[in-house]
Amino acid sequence: MEQRPESLRTVAVDPKGLALARLGRKLLRHLLRPWNSSLITRPIDRMRFLRFGKGATLERPAYITGASAIAVGPRARISAYSRIVAFLPEPGVVRIDIGARALISPWVHISAAELVKIGDDVAIGSFSWITDHDHDISDPTCGVDTHRRVVVSPTILEDRVYIGERVSVLRGVRIGEGSIVGANSVVIRDIPPYCIAVGAPARVVKRFDLDRRVWVRVTDK
Repeated sequence: MEQRPESLRTVAVDPKGLALARLGRKLLRHLLRPWNSSLITRPIDRMRFLRFGKGATLERPAYITGASAIAVGPRARISAYSRIVAFLPEPGVVRIDIGARALISPWVHISAAELVKIGDDVAIGSFSWITDHDHDISDPTCGVDTHRRVVVSPTILEDRVYIGERVSVLRGVRIGEGSIVGANSVVIRDIPPYCIAVGAPARVVKRFDLDRRVWVRVTDK
């Protein structure tokens, strides 16, 4: 009897293995989806926000709370896995204001109870945290959830600020125009315009000389 070619032989299929393969393909598509086509484009999604500028994008998945108090400028980009929370939204009141062409990298956490303002052309590195509020620790015997009051103060990032990865910007801070904050820094006080600040707490190590167009160490005379 003539044997069939190897390519034409019947192969038994394990139904359980086939089901697992299908599940694996579905999981792979789910993992890849946030990085390609899952952008907010539908008008109904944009209407959730106080403002959502032309050409702005929000990648999914993302955790957004209080969208009615969040304004997003034209061509701004909020990357996947961002966590943006506006507490106590009120009609027409901005709690989080993201400027034009701003870049919010993956895993950034922005939390506002009064105002976090992010200027135009600002870039914020992954895993950074920006907030305008904190818990009062004057009496450490009080519980955080039930007794400690929340202290709020606006946090401002002016235009063209660059925030490195894993930076914490605490309440009441203003980072001046064009300044750069190095990775892993903790910003607890204002940073003047056109400076480089690093460390925990962050301190200014260089200033940009606008006349000479060069960076100058703060210790230089």
